[in-house]
Formats: sequence, C-alpha cells, structure tokens
Amino acid sequence: RNNQLTSIIIPSHITSIGEYAFRNNLLTEVNMVNGLVTIDDDAFRDNQLDSLIFPSTVTSIGSSAFSNNPLTSVSSISSTPPSITTSQWSDTFGGNRSTINLYIPTGTEGVYVTDLGAEWINFNLVTETEFVFTAIESNLDNEVNVVSNANGLDILFDNELELKSYTLYSLSGKIMKIGKESTISTSDISRGIYVIKLDFNQGTLVKKVTVN
Repeated sequence: RNNQLTSIIIPSHITSIGEYAFRNNLLTEVNMVNGLVTIDDDAFRDNQLDSLIFPSTVTSIGSSAFSNNPLTSVSSISSTPPSITTSQWSDTFGGNRSTINLYIPTGTEGVYVTDLGAEWINFNLVTETEFVFTAIESNLDNEVNVVSNANGLDILFDNELELKSYTLYSLSGKIMKIGKESTISTSDISRGIYVIKLDFNQGTLVKKVTVN
C-alpha cells in the first residue's frame, strides 16, 4: 500500500489478498494465476488498472476492491461467478460499470448477469467466450518479459530458454497472431489489451500485454 508499484505477479501459493494490500499504487498490470481464492475489500483501489483476468479459482472479490481504476475490460474464467459487491458506494468495480466490457465463459450469462439475484450487472458489453487462454501455472514468470513498443512486442527471455511458439489472443478469445519469432509486429492489429501464450522448451507462460 502507498508505494510506486507498477506491475505485480500473484504466485500460485497465494490464496488470499488482504484488505488494502495494494491500494494507492501505480499498478497498470496484475497477473493472477490459478490458486488465488479471495480478494478482500479495497485490495487494489486507487491504481491504474485497465483490464483484469480473474482465474477460475477466485470465489470472492471484496467491496471497492478495484475502485478508482480506469477499467475497460474484466474477464472472469470461472463458470460459477465469484461473489462481488454491487452498490453505489462500495461497488467492487467502482460503481460505474457502463464503460467496462465483461467476458465470461460460454453459457454463463444467466448466472452472471440475467438470473434473479445476479451480481455481475450493468457492464457495457457482455461476451461469452471459450477462454482458450485460461491461465496456466508457470515457473517462467521471472525469466520472461514482454515489452511493448511503437513497432510491436519484444519477447525477452533467459538464454537457457528456447521459444517454440507464441499465440496472441484478443480478450474474447479470438486468435490474432501465431508464430515463432521473438519480435512480433502489431501494426496490423488495433491498440488495446491482449493475452499472449508463450510455449518454451521448459514450459508455457500466459501473460496480458498491451499493444500500443
């Protein structure tokens, strides 16, 4: 809380993030992998997050957990909606969801949005998707970095690793690019948030990336 953090990775052995844990930082990216269960009140309030992907293990997201973030995209991978707070003053996502697009698993719009008592309401667009980029637990988080620049994406990794292939997805699960090169041109796709799946000789890594 109250630091200058810009990016964090929540490792798989962390099951709960406490109240105010990362409030009032400069976070533009949070990578959460399977294993995380609860996110408590105000945990990521007052940051710069514009997109979120909640892994399938998350069951509870507290009040005001992501308030005061410029969110435009929220993806929840679980077929059972995590519990959230829907209210004017302590809303999990800050109260005004009309500018946020929601991505949920195929066949779950009822339990998320339209059923009586559903809490994931008032989002801008709701899209059901297969989530082919479902988060994969990986030991490569500290060895691999994806840097976005005006010309594209650069995949940086340790010399002991060999990149076998990459797949770049939109948040709705559409495949945008496939290849093997470590420098990816993005001049032919729109600016925004994407998900990249990287297959190495020592494992697979899934990360959110920003195309400038």
